[in-house]
Amino acid sequence: MLRSVNGLDGNKTTYKGDEMAILITTDGSITERLPKNGKDFKLEELRELVGCKMIERIPLFDNRFLCVDEEGLWSGKSENIDATGILYLQGDKPKGTPIIGNALLCKEGEML
Repeated sequence: MLRSVNGLDGNKTTYKGDEMAILITTDGSITERLPKNGKDFKLEELRELVGCKMIERIPLFDNRFLCVDEEGLWSGKSENIDATGILYLQGDKPKGTPIIGNALLCKEGEML
């Protein structure tokens, strides 16, 4: 099934539905996101989406990863309860280490 959405550049993009990254924000909103070039996110795009200067890539067990704020614990941002839940269920970080700030859930190959 093909779907169309607006990419970061505002242009309509068609995709199969399982090819998009998911932005998880601290206010609980979850939105699908496409890279500007339609293939992979560049570092500046990741920084813009997550809202930080330094990106940390956290691997999950299902060949996906979370892109988060490397300096989130010191940023004064809110905890991302949904992204923390995903990490606890599918990641290898010990429980008690929350995700702070926005997070982008990506698949291998979606980040250059």
